[in-house]
Amino acid sequence: MQCSQKRALEVAGTSNMRDLGGYTTSTPCVRVRQGLVFRADSLHNIPPNVAQSVLVDELHLTHVFDFRSPAEVAHKPYAFPGIEHVLLPIGGSLVKQLWQPNVDLTPALARDLVHQTYRRRIDECSDQFGKVLHFLAGPGFEADGSQSVLFHCTAGKDRTGLMAAIILRLLEVPRSTVLEDYMLTNRFFKPPEEPNAYFDEIALDREVHDILWQVDEVYLEAALDYVDERYGSMVVYAKNKLGLDAAAIKRLRERLLE
Repeated sequence: MQCSQKRALEVAGTSNMRDLGGYTTSTPCVRVRQGLVFRADSLHNIPPNVAQSVLVDELHLTHVFDFRSPAEVAHKPYAFPGIEHVLLPIGGSLVKQLWQPNVDLTPALARDLVHQTYRRRIDECSDQFGKVLHFLAGPGFEADGSQSVLFHCTAGKDRTGLMAAIILRLLEVPRSTVLEDYMLTNRFFKPPEEPNAYFDEIALDREVHDILWQVDEVYLEAALDYVDERYGSMVVYAKNKLGLDAAAIKRLRERLLE
């Protein structure tokens, strides 16, 4: 395994696997610890020998939280010995969710639907996001370097991007840095070359295809704005909607910061 530009992990079978650590927080000289929490696109193409040598032996990965829908999991399954595969389905990929037969999905409509979906998922998917955070703050996670966790969806950009943003903002990473991390998907993720390459029954216009397989900071901005508007802050959102109390947030920060 190699690190690309100090952020992406070059793991065979993925293109958007990244360490969530290394970012500086709003507190001087405090940063997110590396090697504990990873984000990624789907893991189904990782060869078994790479899963063992890299994910298990090198990264000490013990738990994977999979945000893909049951249909996505059935379409692109995987199982790795030594890693617990935790299914936390969140709808479907935006490509699958937004495509409807007999609907003219124009670029403008696609952007608007993505924008709405990001805001809506803050509340609708709080149970899934909360379960990841409860694990990180709970007794099943040792932040001593002996284990790590990873969360992913299909492309590692929308559902995964929201989870990453929630964690980083709870760790007091500046909003501008969180947006920079989110936008790295456009640098690293390799989308399917053909408009219908991932879901065989879907044929998309090329421009719409590009919109749905890339990220734009306005989408994540919309979600973060919604958190501020409805809850006042990410901490209040975590307490009121994700079920974390002050002690859990304190443990999360103690474990993931240095």
